[in-house]
Amino acid sequence: MKRVLALFSVLFLFSTSAAAFDGYVDVTNNTGYDIYYLYVSNARSDSWEEDVLGDDILEDGETVRVKVHKQKTSVFDIRAEDEDGDTYTVWELDIATEDLVLTLDHLDAGNDQGDFDGYVDVTNNTGYDIFYLYVSNEESSDWEEDVLGDDILANGETVRVTVNNQDSSVFDIRAEDEDGDTYTIWDLDIATEDLVLTLDHLD
Repeated sequence: MKRVLALFSVLFLFSTSAAAFDGYVDVTNNTGYDIYYLYVSNARSDSWEEDVLGDDILEDGETVRVKVHKQKTSVFDIRAEDEDGDTYTVWELDIATEDLVLTLDHLDAGNDQGDFDGYVDVTNNTGYDIFYLYVSNEESSDWEEDVLGDDILANGETVRVTVNNQDSSVFDIRAEDEDGDTYTIWDLDIATEDLVLTLDHLD
């Protein structure tokens, strides 16, 4: 009888622990975009449940810790939505053994209109401040919008320009400095190279 009771106790403890997982997952945003919504749902759940960020934003480069209690398993599905409405989904992540670093590789296929997602770091070593910067895919017929907006790329500083859903990784880049002089680089493969702007690029 004691052996039967002991076996029953072991089975009871096992079933209780299996149905009551407590833990956490650290989610790091390395997508290049700010994350506005984040859902961490047990793999056995039929819905994504509530946004765990609430009124907060998970900015690019930042990490958030999401705690879970009394879950059926330690395996979770995770979905994030960025500032542009693009979604990133990771299925069946065992958070008991892994944290998550979100990158453009997790971008859902439904958002992917082109083949290339990436970025280019542009460093200004011209000796002048850059007021306008255009990063345009080689397939484009115009320079598109100034990526600096209201900012200035001061001499010696670096800016990271992220691109998504592009037809290729080859870009044309043009900068205009405080004196109105322009610097143009043609056919730069940003998948393999960053850009250091110097006076050698002066048009």
